[in-house]
Amino acid sequence: MSYANELEPGTSAVPPPADLKEPLGGLRATLEDLDAQARSVVKERPMLALGMALAFGYLLGRALARK
Repeated sequence: MSYANELEPGTSAVPPPADLKEPLGGLRATLEDLDAQARSVVKERPMLALGMALAFGYLLGRALARK
């Protein structure tokens, strides 16, 4: 039986230990700030964002394709 369908969005089946809640909260805030900055750059300079994504994809593909 799967309980995954019964969870509220954004919740976890196993809550983090109490001593990790504060560092994880700080990490969440940092990630939210980075997300907001990335969205702002994409809105302001979409061609730059597209070029960076293509360059990153190309380099990642080259790195993973090496034998």
